[in-house]
Amino acid sequence: MESLFTLLIKLTVIFTGCGFGTLLACWIARESSLIPKLIFDSEQKFDKRKILLAKKEKVSSRSGLYELFVPETQGKQNLKIFSSHEGMKILT
Repeated sequence: MESLFTLLIKLTVIFTGCGFGTLLACWIARESSLIPKLIFDSEQKFDKRKILLAKKEKVSSRSGLYELFVPETQGKQNLKIFSSHEGMKILT
């Protein structure tokens, strides 16, 4: 009877730990996928003298193509950024 009780305690601890680990991983994945949206969809928070959002295209439901103008750059070219659920990539 004692061995059954200790086995149940061990299984409870293992499954509880796995559950907390899974919840933490899901929360981190969800929050990290919102970073590009928070950066580029809040264009009113940008200082208009420093960064201008020149063009914004939605490629699919979770990705987009953005074109930024940064006046302090040497070449005065627009910066093209592709953002998806996997991350952001600067296109030249």
